[in-house]
Amino acid sequence: MPLNTHGEILRDLILSRPNADSYLLLDADAFFVDDGNIATMAAELAADPALFAVQARQCDEHGVVWQGTGDGYGGPGWQRMIRMKYRDTPDQDWWDGADEFTFRIGDRANPFCLLLSNKLAVRRAVDVIGLSPAITQCVRGGQWWDTMGLLTQVMKTHGLSWRYSAANVGHFANVSWTNEWSVEKARRRDVLLSQYAARRG
Repeated sequence: MPLNTHGEILRDLILSRPNADSYLLLDADAFFVDDGNIATMAAELAADPALFAVQARQCDEHGVVWQGTGDGYGGPGWQRMIRMKYRDTPDQDWWDGADEFTFRIGDRANPFCLLLSNKLAVRRAVDVIGLSPAITQCVRGGQWWDTMGLLTQVMKTHGLSWRYSAANVGHFANVSWTNEWSVEKARRRDVLLSQYAARRG
């Protein structure tokens, strides 16, 4: 079965809708904590022709922002360890004899909740290089360009940048990586749904 990445899914979406004004990209575990977030992001994107994207600031279910305030968790410059190994055979255990090294996350517009402009430069970059992650390795540490990371770098060569929105959007973030978090994620989801029902009821 061929590998299907997050970036390839987003690339196919964008290329299949060439006449859209912009593209709202959302992770499945993002949720809105305020009203009017999309309208806010659209107004911000339209107001500045030097932008190729506007990203919501990530927050928890209580509206506490944890991204968009510097080099915090998941932001540019954040460091972590990674284990990596190329498989010698298709049935080889992925973690068998994996190498570990430190890498820094590079600047990128995060598609967890992102309004992406349909500029020509954006479409050409999406078509030619795609939106999948890339990584550089070296003994002194590597650089990780996560989903849309390469696009972000290419846009700089066109004088285009991205910015954080005034809109705060909730994100469970990384909870689908391990099964151990699924129960807690479901609990938090149910609390949010009950609060929403009470607010609308």
